[in-house]
Amino acid sequence: MRVLFVNSGNNGICPIVGAQAKSLRETGLQLELFSIMGKGFWGYLKSFPRMRKHIKEFSPDIIHAHYSLCGIAASMITKKTVITSLMGSDVKSSGLWRIIVRFFVAFVWRATIVKSEDMNRSLSLKTSNIHVIPNGVDLNLVKPADKTVCRKNVGWNHYNKIVLFAANPKRPEKSYSLAKTAIDILNRSDVELKVVYGVAHESMPLFMNAADALLLTSLWEGSPNIVKEAMACNLPVVSTDVGDVRWLLGGVSNSFVCRHEAEEIASFIATVISDKGRSDGNNKIGLLQLSNPSVAERIISVYAATLR
Repeated sequence: MRVLFVNSGNNGICPIVGAQAKSLRETGLQLELFSIMGKGFWGYLKSFPRMRKHIKEFSPDIIHAHYSLCGIAASMITKKTVITSLMGSDVKSSGLWRIIVRFFVAFVWRATIVKSEDMNRSLSLKTSNIHVIPNGVDLNLVKPADKTVCRKNVGWNHYNKIVLFAANPKRPEKSYSLAKTAIDILNRSDVELKVVYGVAHESMPLFMNAADALLLTSLWEGSPNIVKEAMACNLPVVSTDVGDVRWLLGGVSNSFVCRHEAEEIASFIATVISDKGRSDGNNKIGLLQLSNPSVAERIISVYAATLR
């Protein structure tokens, strides 16, 4: 089977897309990536000739687009089978864009992959062509490591309690101000909120193993990989009730799902960092079959069913 991934390449290949491509190749699939360069409608339009040429030369059986705009672009220039993976922002939008995305899900794409049941509900479409498949985790890369060694490597204070905020604080949907307010409520000099984003994906396990807790205060998410990766490192998590977080953290020790309220978040953070130790999230990742190879098998089953 020959598969062409189509994704945005403005900021390089998304680590999640790259990891998924790698896991699919390891099953024996012939897979190539095509990156759309350029922003907005005109930027994507300029990529059409290059994309059309790539499709003709590679002749894929399936085009698997990542994000709605890539799926729309691919569908506009080829009659080949197009499958699109949607992310949280694709289905949480409103107005005209929501109408366009729902139209393509219902009538154009041969199959659509969403990352959580919450995303499926947000689409509010009655079709059998929607498949809920969360992104996987590379358990060879993301795994528990010694906190003391990791702290030394990242240069963090060995005695303070470190709460990790792993997102761009300028993105309003990530609610950094809420995270900061919750930490301020604790009013403890030994608790630090560390913002880490934009670093190489391979470096994130180092920061997660160096921290005492991951804090996610988002207004919405699809299936946040940062939570799954924190679980794989046995890092305790405090998260607002978004996406599939409640499903992910169900039964995980020393991790909590909370309301979008600073006082409640502060209370859970205080519990998590009170020397209760790490979580057992790595075991839960295994139970949920969220390793990259397991997720790759589910994606291949969608490919096969679509071609049939």
